[in-house]
Amino acid sequence: MATSVGLAEEAASPAVPTSSAVLMEEAEMSGDGMGNKTEAERRHEELRRQRLAEKVKREGVKTHKERVEELNKYLSNLSEHHDMPRIGPG
Repeated sequence: MATSVGLAEEAASPAVPTSSAVLMEEAEMSGDGMGNKTEAERRHEELRRQRLAEKVKREGVKTHKERVEELNKYLSNLSEHHDMPRIGPG
């Protein structure tokens, strides 16, 4: 019983995995991970992980709803100069 409660607590934890954590899990699932890659591929992967970590640190993690709200706010502030004119009679 104690183990099933522990599993339930882990499943209910609010921790959301970051993209870098997901990348690390994918590398672990593929066997030895970096063993079959060239030096250039390893450097590229490392730089990509660093850039992703910097982006997450700089911008934070936004939900889809927050991104949509931000876009709608931006679009509502645009002038109507770009709106399509009404065509036809009426």
